[in-house]
Amino acid sequence: MIELRTRQVRLGVVALLGLSYASAIHIACEARDDGVYAGTPTSAAAQSQPRRSPMIIWAHGIERDPEVVRAAVESGIITHVFLRGLHTDDQPSYGEDPRLAAVQRLCREHQVKLIWARWLFPGYAFQRFTKRTPFEASYYAGQIRRLKQEGRRYGADMVAFDGEPYGKNFLRSMRYVPLPKADFQRLQDAVAEAVRQEGQVDLIMPEREPHPRRLYSALTALGARVIAEHTYYDRPGRINDPRRPYDIFGAYVSVSKENERHPKLPFFTPREILSRTDLWGHSDGLFIYPDDRKGVRLQVAKEFRKLRSIKLNWSPKGRP
Repeated sequence: MIELRTRQVRLGVVALLGLSYASAIHIACEARDDGVYAGTPTSAAAQSQPRRSPMIIWAHGIERDPEVVRAAVESGIITHVFLRGLHTDDQPSYGEDPRLAAVQRLCREHQVKLIWARWLFPGYAFQRFTKRTPFEASYYAGQIRRLKQEGRRYGADMVAFDGEPYGKNFLRSMRYVPLPKADFQRLQDAVAEAVRQEGQVDLIMPEREPHPRRLYSALTALGARVIAEHTYYDRPGRINDPRRPYDIFGAYVSVSKENERHPKLPFFTPREILSRTDLWGHSDGLFIYPDDRKGVRLQVAKEFRKLRSIKLNWSPKGRP
């Protein structure tokens, strides 16, 4: 059994047969099968790094109410807030946005690290984004450089890209179809050259597709760590797909498991996802994406806040 309490020590004070929460996670991380598994680190550097206590990341759109972040970080469980804005062409700056200042203040007060994230591709403003742009190294190099500069201005501890095309971007129709071989090679070369020039960002999502020559399979090289989206719902067969390597387990979390819009895609609940370390304990952490429905986000955050003083069953079984 472990006990999550308010933040007096990092992640709260936790007991597992006399061990710390970080030690308990370490045990869960090491108690896994040998060989390739869904959470295989995506780089040799990540594989060689010693195991550390996991990142417990709360995802939050900057356009949302900061009170949701307040409830989440008051749980003492959250270690990072993933604060995501639109692409720079859609919204050049958030420097004067009071919601940014509010989240920055909450992170400082609760000793939580801030991850500043942007859309990798514009969703609405396409004056400078043509059908040739995704294959140009200069585009990705510029995005990396601007994101890192902006992250420093905003006092972020890490920076990240959301590589999924949104809005009216033409790349949306290319997400799940194979690119022509020549185009895929151009895309890979562009990403590799951009990383050579500017280095990687800290995190990127989503993970690569298991099928040949897909958009995401090239884009993941932009990030040092990859956040998984195929793990969002409680579907064991899909979660354990070894063709989708990742570093951080993503979970779509709601107040109940039932998904009215998509009944075959059950959510995780706050208590459940924290206790099911058999799913994510082998990875570098847990990315919590709260139910995006209006009003439900805050409910989910408040459920996590309740868990600061609730005992949870701990079963460090490693990978399923």
